[in-house]
Amino acid sequence: MTTAATTNPQEAKMTDNPQEVRQALSRLATRATPDPAPAPELNGYLLKHPEKPEIYLVLNGLRRHLPDVATVNGLFVTNRTVHEDFHIDFITKGDPVETGATLVKGDGADPWYLLVGGKKKMWIRDETTFAQYQFRAVTKVAQILVNSIPDGDNVQGRAK
Repeated sequence: MTTAATTNPQEAKMTDNPQEVRQALSRLATRATPDPAPAPELNGYLLKHPEKPEIYLVLNGLRRHLPDVATVNGLFVTNRTVHEDFHIDFITKGDPVETGATLVKGDGADPWYLLVGGKKKMWIRDETTFAQYQFRAVTKVAQILVNSIPDGDNVQGRAK
């Protein structure tokens, strides 16, 4: 994968292969068991069922509902890709992303965070993972604020 150019230098995203997404979803749909399963190979992808309005983010293998357009616009680049597929229900559903979730960075030397359900911060450890998720610019805040938020799981990149 390569990084796509954008007019906003703070917005970068990994170009993705729609075929790769379809193949991964198809594999989930053709497993021996019809039960939903985690899909870490789809981490960072935005997915939508073609016949439903909801948009989901695959975060750490789980399909998490994005609650509203303002949250989507606040988290993701403007030229984001949302993949439509009938098989998204085969991904285990996780807690929804919290309304107003945002990306912040302390004014110290800490990496970025994504604030999601449960008011926890999730570390984003590298540029590749950041780009895979199509995240947009990060807001700088006082380090004391970042330190006051309990830690959650790290944001995981795509599993191969």
